[in-house]
Amino acid sequence: MVLKKFLTIFPRYRAYFIFSAAMLLGGALFGYFQSEAIQTIVKESLEHLMNKVEEIQENPSPFNMFWVIFKNNVLAAMIMMGLGVFFAIYPVMALFMNGALIGYLLVTAQASGVNAGKLLVFGILPHGIVELTAILFSTMIGIKLGVLSFRLLSGLFQRQRRRLAGREFAQHVNDLPYMVILIIVLLFVAAVIESSVTPLLINTMLGDEMNLLE
Repeated sequence: MVLKKFLTIFPRYRAYFIFSAAMLLGGALFGYFQSEAIQTIVKESLEHLMNKVEEIQENPSPFNMFWVIFKNNVLAAMIMMGLGVFFAIYPVMALFMNGALIGYLLVTAQASGVNAGKLLVFGILPHGIVELTAILFSTMIGIKLGVLSFRLLSGLFQRQRRRLAGREFAQHVNDLPYMVILIIVLLFVAAVIESSVTPLLINTMLGDEMNLLE
C-alpha cells in the first residue's frame, strides 16, 4: 500500500529527485577530482564517520553494527527533510558534501593501493544503492519543503499566490507519511546489507587491499 501510494506521489517530486541525484553525482565527481582542495572541508564528515566506526568497535556484534548504521542514517534523513524548511539550503549542501566524501574516499583509497572500482562495486554499491536512494528521497522532500517555504513567504502579500502555496503545502503534508515510511524501510534494508553482506564482500574481494588502509 505504501509503495503504491508513493508511486502516485512521486511524479510531483520527480524534478526535485533528479536535481538531488545531479547534486550527489556532482559532489562525488568534485570530491574525486579535487580531493586535495577539499581535505579540510571533508574533515568534519570524516570525523563523524570515524565516530560511527568507534561506536561499532565498542561492541562489534552484527546487531550493534546494524543499529548504529540504521539510527544514524534515519537521523540524517530526518534532518535532511526537516531543515529543508530553511529554503532548502541545508539538504542541498549536505547532499553535495556526501557526494564529495564518497569521491574523496575513493580517490584516497586508490592512492593507498586499493582498486577504487572494486571498492565502489563491492564496498559501497551493495548497500549504497538502497541507502542513497533513501537519502535522495529525503533530500527531495527537504528541497520541496524549502521551495514551499519560499512560496509561502513570497505570497504573504499576494492572496492568490498564498492560497496556491497553502494548498500545495497541505498536499505535501498529506504525502509526507507515506514517503517517510518508505525511506525508513529502505534505510532498514540498507543497514541490514551494510552490516552483513558488505563486510563479507569486502573481506572476500578486497581483503588484502583493505589492509593497506590500516
